[in-house]
Amino acid sequence: MDAITRQSLVTAAACLIATLAAIAAGLEQPFWATITAFIVSNIDTSALVTKAVLRLVGTAIGCVIGYFAAVAMEGLPFAQAAVLFLASSIGTYGRFRSRFSYAWILGAASVMLLVTSSMSDPTDLYVFAWTRFYEISIGVAVATVLAWGFSASGPISLQPAPVAVAREAALEQAVSAGIAAVVIALLWNWFDLPSLPQVIVTSLVVVSQDLGASRLRGTQRMMGCILGGCLGLIVILIDATDFLWWAAALVSGIFLASRLHLSPHRHAYVGTQIGIAFMITLVTGAGPPDSILAPVNRLSGMVAGVAVMLTVMWMMRGKLQGEAPA
Repeated sequence: MDAITRQSLVTAAACLIATLAAIAAGLEQPFWATITAFIVSNIDTSALVTKAVLRLVGTAIGCVIGYFAAVAMEGLPFAQAAVLFLASSIGTYGRFRSRFSYAWILGAASVMLLVTSSMSDPTDLYVFAWTRFYEISIGVAVATVLAWGFSASGPISLQPAPVAVAREAALEQAVSAGIAAVVIALLWNWFDLPSLPQVIVTSLVVVSQDLGASRLRGTQRMMGCILGGCLGLIVILIDATDFLWWAAALVSGIFLASRLHLSPHRHAYVGTQIGIAFMITLVTGAGPPDSILAPVNRLSGMVAGVAVMLTVMWMMRGKLQGEAPA
């Protein structure tokens, strides 16, 4: 069995176990545990452990900062917008200028999740912060243990990423990401859009080191979102309330998505997004979904986040270069 097939099987098993563990623990959004187990997966065990550690540390720090910021700024829309701008900008800049980039972006995402959650539902914010950390921890723990048991080979060490983006380019992208976060919050408030946390986090992760790369990443994310979402909705329409069918479909879909997600193919990110969209469609609160409303709202949020971020970056690029966007 080749390495990609073996790790894809391990990833599918880790996602199912993480999902069931999160559901058994009564966590509100078990799909975060599922997504975490999927995202940290890697053929290289050292890379997996590095990503797992940085995701856990970034989430913990982000939850602490986000909780206190959300409590302090509750009911103050301008202050909340400022926090979203700073979190998105600083997280994006750290992503491109720090060797521990993944921790920066996860920390920023956690801050933004807590602040946006306080805007839409300020109750039980403390519980939400802990729940977020537990969900990520379950995904990290399951993925790491299974990879260690079935895929590990040789010594394992942390592998911080090299800094490959110039300071000026990182700053430009950081400002664009901050503006996009505020624009998304305003659009959500004006038009009563669904799934604000999903929209705003999605906008953050598509940012790349230049506009061309961000366009490609955004296109790949939209393509993967549509494919994975449609596949998940087909599973629901067949009979997602049947636990065995749901579990078998979840494992099969994640395995297939992982084959592309873990490959060196230039469009591997499409596989990443197929897997994520498929998971957020099939994994809901206490078990298999009994309605398509929540999955459709999440998928709509993913597409909206990409569209807003790319639009803002396109406009910012023209402004910073002293020319009208063409």
